[in-house]
Amino acid sequence: MSQKKLVIEYIPFPYQTASGRTQDIFKPYFDLKLSYGGKISPTISALVDSGADRSLFPAYIGEMVGIKIKTNKTKITVGGINSKITAYRHKLYCYVGTTKLSTDIDFSYDTNSILLGRKGFFNLFSKIVFQEKKHLFELYY
Repeated sequence: MSQKKLVIEYIPFPYQTASGRTQDIFKPYFDLKLSYGGKISPTISALVDSGADRSLFPAYIGEMVGIKIKTNKTKITVGGINSKITAYRHKLYCYVGTTKLSTDIDFSYDTNSILLGRKGFFNLFSKIVFQEKKHLFELYY
């Protein structure tokens, strides 16, 4: 079986520099769908975050596919920059293109960030290549 490869371009986000100029900063976002109990989410755009230990989503996204967030016994504390939040780990599927992959995602009522981290996303692929100068990344699976 041959290896699949997806090439995804970064998304430009405008920001204001200290001098007041507006310029774009390019970020690696990835569009995916989640599936749980046969229900599939709309497309979700998430930041591919190599500094995140795990994938972390707001609780409402899990609820959108029918997950009862707090019923899972895997309640954890997630540490981030200057904060700790409560999250609940759930096993579900994500779609990468048309490929359905089993994963774990932490869901929290204490965040609005949608982060694809090392466990729950990076570990699904044989290789991930970031090409900063070209503003793109490649997923191999």
